[in-house]
Amino acid sequence: MDVNNDAWYFTGEIDYKKIPLIQKCKNIIVKCSVTTNFEVDNIISYLHNICSSGEMKTLDLREFYLPSGIYSIGYCSNIEKIILPQGESRISYCKNLKEIVLPQNSLLNITETNHNISLTKFVVEYGHKYYCVKNDALYSKDGRTLLLFPTNKICNYKLEESTEFIHENAFEGSLLKSISLNRNLKNIGKHAFKNSRIEKLYFNQSECELDEFVFEGCSRLHDIMIPAYWKTIKKGTF
Repeated sequence: MDVNNDAWYFTGEIDYKKIPLIQKCKNIIVKCSVTTNFEVDNIISYLHNICSSGEMKTLDLREFYLPSGIYSIGYCSNIEKIILPQGESRISYCKNLKEIVLPQNSLLNITETNHNISLTKFVVEYGHKYYCVKNDALYSKDGRTLLLFPTNKICNYKLEESTEFIHENAFEGSLLKSISLNRNLKNIGKHAFKNSRIEKLYFNQSECELDEFVFEGCSRLHDIMIPAYWKTIKKGTF
């Protein structure tokens, strides 16, 4: 079954809709009210703006199970919870998304999962091969790499002692107020704190290496404690 662009554009109320197959398409549900349950089997390629409400914020689709085959979802204004499928997915610009659930065999493209400004929670299924949650952040299974921090969490954050690496873009756009780095930290990736609201930064004698543009756009950062033995700060770090 092929579904064209704008298939359910301004069709009024939809209480339940299930379709067996979608080829590559855009804006399949736009400006439809009271949509609470939408189920798709075997989505091929990607869905873009699947729950866009355009200028009218009437769509009420709040929980979405991504079937296998989809790899990208974005600009979904009302979805609050997304459950990932098997394989790799990326999620961006879902402004009301609060929770991402990662079942076993799911993968999240970290660098392209961004601008989800309401994100507060990660849930990782027990026994996942690649991920775990530590102190609210998404970590690699071994606990060595902080992969992604929930954007909408306002706090003074203390890094887990097991952390050796902070992934690029990990804190991008977050409401984090301050962070205390641990002694075991070895590297902070590019754009790790880009456009975040961080105000204070404590290195705690960490000998970590900072990639370029780690704190790009951090206009509120005013209190930085840098170890005296540091000799080089790379271009654009602050």
